[in-house]
Amino acid sequence: MLRTVWATSSSSRRLYLIDERCDFVEPVKLYLDHLALEKSPHTLENYCRHLARFFVFLEREQVDWLRVRPDELVHFIQWLRDRTRRSESYLSERTVNTIVAAVSSLYRYHIQRGTQLENPVLYEQISDRFSKFKRFLVHLGHGRTTRRSFKLKEPERRIKTVKDSDFAQFFSSTCGR
Repeated sequence: MLRTVWATSSSSRRLYLIDERCDFVEPVKLYLDHLALEKSPHTLENYCRHLARFFVFLEREQVDWLRVRPDELVHFIQWLRDRTRRSESYLSERTVNTIVAAVSSLYRYHIQRGTQLENPVLYEQISDRFSKFKRFLVHLGHGRTTRRSFKLKEPERRIKTVKDSDFAQFFSSTCGR
């Protein structure tokens, strides 16, 4: 049974993931310690909670984190979106995408450290050479952009507008002074 716990040092308080023997889940601890150099405590807490969901899923499916394949990642996304299984509130598309981004970042970190594994989060190279929209410094990318393959489509956010009557009331209250 995995769970998150707070660890306090002389200068800070941080959330970590531990196993049933109260040992740190080593890949997550190394990654969070690395992130602590550049991220805020709130961001570290979110990353830990996102990775906890992933490792709970791996424990449930009895899959080693070093052997995760894209198929299991798809199954993980389905598991996150399953409304019947969830004791917590429903996860939006944006939240699921954020969790997958945290998982991908964990794998990229360990690959950069020299761990022999493959990132289960697939990326695809897309050509933007013929696109009318040009990214800043597009010339440095040799006309290619990398995009994550596993990404849920997020609904467009509607812009909230102020009613004319509310604006008129606001405006009249500020002009009188």
